Amino acid sequence: MSKVVLKSSYYGQPTSKWLRIVGDFLNYVSASAAVYSVVQDDKLLTVVFIIVGSLGKAITNAFTTTPE
Repeated sequence: MSKVVLKSSYYGQPTSKWLRIVGDFLNYVSASAAVYSVVQDDKLLTVVFIIVGSLGKAITNAFTTTPE
């Protein structure tokens, strides 16, 4: 079983596949939902979805897995 750790170098090590899937999913869903909320003129939802998308991007770049 591998352990999830914070990367010491931002781009030095590859992110594991499942973390990329989760992060990209959050990023894609929040981007499309943010567009919908902008069209509907709902500012609160727009901000929430932008924050969720940013978290998804951070997940894909900030963490890696290491074998135990």
